[in-house]
Amino acid sequence: RDRHAAFFLELVHRLEARLAPHLPSGPQVLDQLAVEYPNIRAALTWQRQIRNVSDLLGLGGELIWFWQLRGDLREGQAWLEWGLAQDGEGTAAARASGQFGLSGILERQDEFASAMTLCEAALRYYRTHGDAVMIARAAEHAASMSLEIGRDDLTQGYIDEAHAALAAMDDAPWIRRATNYLHVFRAALALYHGDLPEAKRQ
Repeated sequence: RDRHAAFFLELVHRLEARLAPHLPSGPQVLDQLAVEYPNIRAALTWQRQIRNVSDLLGLGGELIWFWQLRGDLREGQAWLEWGLAQDGEGTAAARASGQFGLSGILERQDEFASAMTLCEAALRYYRTHGDAVMIARAAEHAASMSLEIGRDDLTQGYIDEAHAALAAMDDAPWIRRATNYLHVFRAALALYHGDLPEAKRQ
């Protein structure tokens, strides 16, 4: 069961599941996760039974988009909340992954304040450790939520942070897609301030 769980943790990493919305192969990634989900659920169950909090949060954090787009939000929330509730257990990296994953789920449930708190906690970790991929993902997520909760004063900073992180990485199809997606937030911010020409330009 340890080997089984390790295999599926490696699988979601290899598929880059946490980047699914920006991957050209994103729909195929989600299809494969749907097929393998009984195995993934078994892996999560085993990790909880043996209190392997790091791997549970690491696996659960990778599934953020699967749970949002194809799976059961409440199930994802339950796994991640259990892992994050185990104070003092699990690595800091795993906790950040779990925080980011749970933040995305709570945002979809309109629990924006809690989602923002979790996202900012994860973002602090990624900044400290120079994880450009996750700085870009978490800052993009924070930009979206700051607009939702009326904190447009924060949105531009998050957009710029995400853009800078993406610009520092080697070129790849998902990076170009993610960079283009930031224009959506720039347009929304311009609309929020009544600047229709800038919104149209973005």
